Amino acid sequence: MPGIRKIADELVMNPNTVAKAYRELEQDGVIELRQGSGAFVAAHGEGCNRLERIRQARPVMEAAVNELRAMNLTEDELRRLFEGEMIRLREEAATGES
Repeated sequence: MPGIRKIADELVMNPNTVAKAYRELEQDGVIELRQGSGAFVAAHGEGCNRLERIRQARPVMEAAVNELRAMNLTEDELRRLFEGEMIRLREEAATGES
């Protein structure tokens, strides 16, 4: 992949912003950063599978949000509802319940 400075110059943006994007792509498993060698597309494809799952989940999330918005819930109420459900699922997984 192109170096951080090259992309920053081409896009006229701060190199720190590009570096942050590269780190996030690395955390997602899309690229591998090698000290002194640069950035490379991840060979194992783990990140690509994750991105595909996110793409597939998006219409499901959009439909759910649209349905809840039709019930006149505010953005804050939607956020609290989602966060509460995530907490419930985490607690359920920790106790082994289903």
